[in-house]
Amino acid sequence: MRIAVLISYKMEKGAVKKSPKKYEPPSDTSSDDENGVLRGPLILGKMIADSVQRKREGQPADYNAIVEQLSAGDIKPVIMGRWLKALRLCVSHFTKECDTLVGATFNLPWASQEAELVNDYVSYVTDLVSAQTSYLKSCLHMLVKHFHKISNDYVYLNVHQCMKTVCELVPNSLAMLMSMLSELFPFKYRPSSQQEVYVKNLFIVTDYVPSLRDAIIHLIVSQMIKIDVEIPHLEEEEDSGSDDDTAHSNEAMFHCETEPSSPNSSLNSALSPYHYPSQPMLNEMADKLDVMMIAVYEYLHRVTHTGANGTINKETLVEIFHVLLHIFESCILSTYQSSHVQFLLFQLSSHDQMLQQLFLDFLWNKFVNVSVPGKDRIFCYSTLFCI
Repeated sequence: MRIAVLISYKMEKGAVKKSPKKYEPPSDTSSDDENGVLRGPLILGKMIADSVQRKREGQPADYNAIVEQLSAGDIKPVIMGRWLKALRLCVSHFTKECDTLVGATFNLPWASQEAELVNDYVSYVTDLVSAQTSYLKSCLHMLVKHFHKISNDYVYLNVHQCMKTVCELVPNSLAMLMSMLSELFPFKYRPSSQQEVYVKNLFIVTDYVPSLRDAIIHLIVSQMIKIDVEIPHLEEEEDSGSDDDTAHSNEAMFHCETEPSSPNSSLNSALSPYHYPSQPMLNEMADKLDVMMIAVYEYLHRVTHTGANGTINKETLVEIFHVLLHIFESCILSTYQSSHVQFLLFQLSSHDQMLQQLFLDFLWNKFVNVSVPGKDRIFCYSTLFCI
């Protein structure tokens, strides 16, 4: 049976009359006919399976016609729903050569649709990755990319519903998901709104995949550090007018720390725009870090305080403190010109005197340890006076 019957019901009007047992046209003359989609998912599913088989035999016309219809930007929800019901019946046929068909389904605008259609899509995706694990990475990529878009809570809720179901059904999806979250983290120069949306959605992931909590916190803080190190130059530029010699000294020191220069390199190279972004860019980076810091503070408060009266969950508080302390030692301490992210530890330890003492002991022991690099010891010493 050829997929050409999908193109127009009016064109196939005579054929439908001759084979009423196989084809049941819609009861109305709605736009369903214009898209050529018949009612029965079994019939449509068989057409899809047959087109895939014919593609393997070197006849891709019908297969390409399906991909084209699924890729239409104006596909109607009712049509999308019927395709999804039929596609669920064919997932066992979707081997590697069906990349374009599966890719078209991953590009469908499903997350903003009504609940019934969202459920159909989640069912299709979970059936697909269960039957064909080769599409798991592409599926997770599609879901995580939704966190780049500025949308409403309903869309994000649907994406998380789908991601949660996939993680529950496919045990090896967690490591791949963490890798995807890291790979698709917005670059530090992306807008602050995108950074905020992504961070908040990552924290939601920790609610239904708690095993990734520590790794996600580490990822977010690491990305914040990359933004943090851009901000101190704002103070250098502001002070340059009042003390040029000091500014030039600091600039030279910065250049030596980050990118050792050759004997022939000039001061102009050290002061290039690459190393010193413009004032508007620095202000933007500071605002971006503020937004991300607030998102982290909100998350820390949410997971460490329980009940209407905000009782502190001591166990969770201690767990996250040790996560942040590890990040401080492995990332913040060794990062030149990180000035703000460490305040996450200050805020968290302020809820418990024991944690404050642990942090002070950690800083002091680093400072008095002669085997620790000098710049790290100085950083610990200066941090002691901030607490």
